[in-house]
Amino acid sequence: MRRAIRNGLAACVAILALAASPAALAAKKKTPAPAAEASSASTASDKAAKTEKVNLNTADEKAVAGAKGVGEKLAKELVKNRPYKTWEEVSKVKGVGSGKKLDSLKKVLKLTEGVAAKEEPAAEKEAKGKKTKSSSKGEEAAAAASGATATTAKASAPLEPSSPSKKSSSSSSSTSSSAKLAPGTKININTASAEELDKLPEIGPVKAQAIVDYRKANGKFASPEDIMKVPGIKEGTFAKIKDFVVVR
Repeated sequence: MRRAIRNGLAACVAILALAASPAALAAKKKTPAPAAEASSASTASDKAAKTEKVNLNTADEKAVAGAKGVGEKLAKELVKNRPYKTWEEVSKVKGVGSGKKLDSLKKVLKLTEGVAAKEEPAAEKEAKGKKTKSSSKGEEAAAAASGATATTAKASAPLEPSSPSKKSSSSSSSTSSSAKLAPGTKININTASAEELDKLPEIGPVKAQAIVDYRKANGKFASPEDIMKVPGIKEGTFAKIKDFVVVR
């Protein structure tokens, strides 16, 4: 009798165990592994990091070398020969060429000038338009005043022959003087825009933009001499602009 009861209880336990095992397996399948979630998240972040391009004109040598397929040796050559306006200039760097290497660099690097021009904000465009209009009005007024002066001169001295060479020389001298900065003019390199910096001697649009990008990445300049830390600006260039720059 006792043996029969024991056998019955054992059979009940076995049945319950068989009924519970499929439910446990289903719960395990539904519950995702935390390690898998963490690995998928890290993979997504790695992909996002790989798609972000490095600015070849402003990034330091270490950042350029860290880009996929560049390396320390090529990064050193790329940094030494910058700034670049076009990818054609990059292809002339030792170790690049115009083949597959250049195509691979385009996937991981970007240029400040010549490749993807930044769209100017609407406010800046409007300010430029107003500035252009005011300058054209000033030129018209100056032309009218010079015309009136010439008419008066002709009326007072009708026998004096005209000299085209003098007129051309005076107009060329006024144009060249307007392009240069007036003596005593100082440009604050910590606040000046790329257009203002372009007025400095030996500073074109590429170097002016490089100054602005360096300032955004590294903060304000502590002294005028710090501008030589910008790629493309050496002692010779600084000697020509030092009388026109200031730090405030």
